[in-house]
Amino acid sequence: MKRYDFNKLLKVSGVVMGMLLLAGSQAGWTACKVKTMSGNAFPDVAGNYELIHSDQVTVQVKVGGVVKTSAGAEGDVVEVGGVTVDLGKLCARPEVHCPSEVLWDQVAIHQPKYPNNPFLMQMINLDSEAFQIQKGGLLNGQGNFLLGLGFKVATGGPCAGLALSAASGNFEKDLSGALTGTIVNGKVTVAYAGACLFPNDDGMIGATITITSNYTAHRVGDFALPETIEKPPITDPEGNPIP
Repeated sequence: MKRYDFNKLLKVSGVVMGMLLLAGSQAGWTACKVKTMSGNAFPDVAGNYELIHSDQVTVQVKVGGVVKTSAGAEGDVVEVGGVTVDLGKLCARPEVHCPSEVLWDQVAIHQPKYPNNPFLMQMINLDSEAFQIQKGGLLNGQGNFLLGLGFKVATGGPCAGLALSAASGNFEKDLSGALTGTIVNGKVTVAYAGACLFPNDDGMIGATITITSNYTAHRVGDFALPETIEKPPITDPEGNPIP
C-alpha cells in the first residue's frame, strides 16, 4: 500500500474525523487495523448489488440536549417526545431525502485505487434520476464500511443534509474468510436541522432530527455502469476529487 495515498485521503477535517469516529463505533474501525494484510487478504468488494430496504425507520429528535426516539414506517405519522413527525409529507418534500432515496435498489460498488489503496470505496446509484449518483467512503480489512452522506440541496441553508448523515454496513465473510457477496448490518442515517423540517416552530431551532433505516444487499454481478450514467470522478468521503 502507498501510505502517502491513504494519508492524503485522511486529511484532518471535521467530516473525515467524524466518519472515522463513527466507523469505530458502528462499523468496527480501529486505528490498529489500518494497514493491509498480507497477499490479497484485503477484501475486493467491487460489483453490482441489489439492496433490500427495511420497511421500518427509527426517528430521533434531539432538542436542547434531550434525545427522544420512536419507530415507524416511512409513510407513518410518529410522535417523538411530543414532536409530531409526518414521515409521508416529510419524505415527499423535494429538498428532503429519506433513507430509501439515498441508497437506491440497484448500486455499483468499486475500490478505484485497489490494491494500492484498498480503503477507498465508492458506491454509485444505478439510476440516472437519483438526486445523488455517487457516495465516497472508507472500508477496513474486516469488510466494514462507512459512506459519507453530507449531501447538499440546491438551496443549501437549513435543509442541506448534515455531515453526520452516513451509510454503513459489513461485507459478510464465510468461515474461511471468503466474501459471500452479501452486505449485512446495513444502516442508512439521514440528519436534518430542526429549522428545515419545522421552519415555523421556534422551539425546533437548534434541534437535530435523524431518520435511520436498515438494509441488506446481495451481489448480482461484476462492476458495470449503464450507458445512461457516466463513470463519476473519484472522490474522498467529503466529495472532493482525488487524482
